[in-house]
Amino acid sequence: MSHHPELHRYTPDLLAENYAAIDPDLPSLLELLFARSASEDWHKAGTFKHHLMGVYRSLSLWDQPREVRLLGLFHSVYGNEYVNLNLFDRERERETLSAVLGEEAESWVSLFVRYHVPVSYRLFWKARAWAPRGLC
Repeated sequence: MSHHPELHRYTPDLLAENYAAIDPDLPSLLELLFARSASEDWHKAGTFKHHLMGVYRSLSLWDQPREVRLLGLFHSVYGNEYVNLNLFDRERERETLSAVLGEEAESWVSLFVRYHVPVSYRLFWKARAWAPRGLC
């Protein structure tokens, strides 16, 4: 797909759902989510898949590192106090996610669900020098 100079470098691939161009591992990670019914469960104004992909797209367009984008894609897969969509069992499947996401990204996913959601956002962004403006 041709690149338009006024668009973010990921925009054409995100619009075309050419996820492998952004991250070669992303298609297999999406398959893992879909195998766990992320595309079938209702969440907010669409499916859980739609929500998770929207978070991933936003973080991509904010130029966040891969680990942060993966946190966004998997942020609630262990469930949390607001979301009862446990796609993975946090007690038994952390190694499974760590193997596919990497230790750092999985540790952020796990941390995300341990704290009240607003607290986890602040903890996460304060631990990183590259927080988007206004999130801390």
